[in-house]
Amino acid sequence: MRADIKNLLTVLKNNGAYVIAINTLKLKDDELDNHIDCYIERPNYGRDFGSYKAGFKHFYRNGWHKDCKRLLMLNDSLFYSNKNLDSLINVSLNSSRDLARANLYDATLRPNKIMDRQ
Repeated sequence: MRADIKNLLTVLKNNGAYVIAINTLKLKDDELDNHIDCYIERPNYGRDFGSYKAGFKHFYRNGWHKDCKRLLMLNDSLFYSNKNLDSLINVSLNSSRDLARANLYDATLRPNKIMDRQ
């Protein structure tokens, strides 16, 4: 696991997040410890959205959607800098907005453009 992803997971856990990880590669047990609450491993079919689908199916099948107040979708195809990461995660988890996007350069959440068209 890349160092920035391990740091991201640590920041998420430190901010009280329950972390569901869907992965197409085998992780070592020590990479899971204290970083991931629920781990789903699936075959890699290339550039597909199967991991998102597997995660959402698991999320709904377990009824977690009934009590979940905030859902963050993060992808390891991005690099997560240490700069402002804690602030970004804190703001993301505590935002009053129903749907938001994060700016790449700061920890400000803005309404999604779809929401702006109302």
